[in-house]
Amino acid sequence: MLPSSHPINPNLTNAPVMDAIASEDVGFFFVNRSNNTTIQQTRRGLARFHHSGQSHFVTLCCYHRRRLFTTDASRRIFESALEGVRRTFRLHVYGYVVMPDHVHLLLSEPQQDTLADALKSLKQGVSRRLIGDADHFWQKRYYDFNIRNHPQFVEKLRYIHRNPVKAGLSEGVEQLSPLRNRL
Repeated sequence: MLPSSHPINPNLTNAPVMDAIASEDVGFFFVNRSNNTTIQQTRRGLARFHHSGQSHFVTLCCYHRRRLFTTDASRRIFESALEGVRRTFRLHVYGYVVMPDHVHLLLSEPQQDTLADALKSLKQGVSRRLIGDADHFWQKRYYDFNIRNHPQFVEKLRYIHRNPVKAGLSEGVEQLSPLRNRL
């Protein structure tokens, strides 16, 4: 239920009431009181939507796009860490691809904590096992695209399946997925 007027500007009608919360680490949070959706305003001016009920297409890049996922062992470590995060944060993994220098994920929102918390845990779990002599494993930030409808969901899932083919790592989607007939 939206209030009939905005608490700061009465000329704005039917605007959701938002509480602003400052944070030194990540900038500002805005919480919509009507549905508990959290909008995180990052230092770079980007907005992240938490608890929106939407799925997310996420890209995590290796530091300076280094090719750190070139072995079966490194990819298995990523998959193991992803499974741990899936269980701990109670989220659904709809699709993912591990490329040599980045990862794409299609995820639900976690039922516990925020997507940012889940991705932080995932990145830490992978880097602690694979970092070796490097100072950094991952880029500091990640790309997050909120999936708002079914066509966007299908588009991002197809992108995940076709990314290795486009990069020349596979001859076709048929080698990669039992879902190939649906794509």
